[in-house]
Amino acid sequence: MVYADKKQYDQAVTDFNKVIELNPKDELAYYRRGTVYCEKKQYDQALADVNKVIELNPKIENAYYIRGRIYVAKSKYNQALEDLNKAIKLNPKDDSAYYWRGMTYSAKKQYNKALADHLKAIEINPNNSDSCLSAAILYSKSKKRAEACKWLGKAIEEGFDDWGYIRNNIYLKNIRTSACYEKIMSGR
Repeated sequence: MVYADKKQYDQAVTDFNKVIELNPKDELAYYRRGTVYCEKKQYDQALADVNKVIELNPKIENAYYIRGRIYVAKSKYNQALEDLNKAIKLNPKDDSAYYWRGMTYSAKKQYNKALADHLKAIEINPNNSDSCLSAAILYSKSKKRAEACKWLGKAIEEGFDDWGYIRNNIYLKNIRTSACYEKIMSGR
């Protein structure tokens, strides 16, 4: 895990391989190796590992959450929703599962459902800057400038600081000429 935390993914995989060799039923080793593969964008390997976790213990909600993220990356949105729904059912306090389900609904152009999930993620974890930013984008898409600015400001307050992304995101175009956006961006 230290190697994974340091983004030394190849070494992390090597060590997880050894753990699995020593104990082929170690669901945690499969899970952690799967998350490393997910970070490396090696989604087929990640999928095989999280499938093994679910086979070994179908009550591990994080496995469904990771598999949902993998399906989003592979544009398999219906499968992603199934897994993210399962993750939420197993742990209704997981803001990350709501965030990713919101992202999945956005990809499916179901913006009201997406917004509801991002707001739920924020309710669970008010520091979730990614969901705050997603709420800002969704409000901007629906031309609700004040709400969009409110959530953009909250995202920044909670640590989102990719100013180039904010300036260039096409979905924030509806608020770029507003006074609240200019105030947020002043000095940046």
